[in-house]
Amino acid sequence: MNDAKEHPDKFQIFVNGQHKTWGGKTITYTEVVNLAFPSHGADEMFAVMYTHGQNNSKGTLVDGQEVNVTNGMRFDVHRSNKS
Repeated sequence: MNDAKEHPDKFQIFVNGQHKTWGGKTITYTEVVNLAFPSHGADEMFAVMYTHGQNNSKGTLVDGQEVNVTNGMRFDVHRSNKS
């Protein structure tokens, strides 16, 4: 994780338990979903939850939202049948 200290706009995050490097200060719902399920269908719905955000925040993301990224942030993305 030293790379993040050398490049302040690169963050080490986890998406469904997998380590990812993110190159921006914010991340959108759509970007998180694409990291979790790169070849998902356009009509699929997802539930996106995060923890270890700024000031140890946690919450959910819905389509159209974004959140500030911190090192070690964790995202859980699950397919949903609810709209």
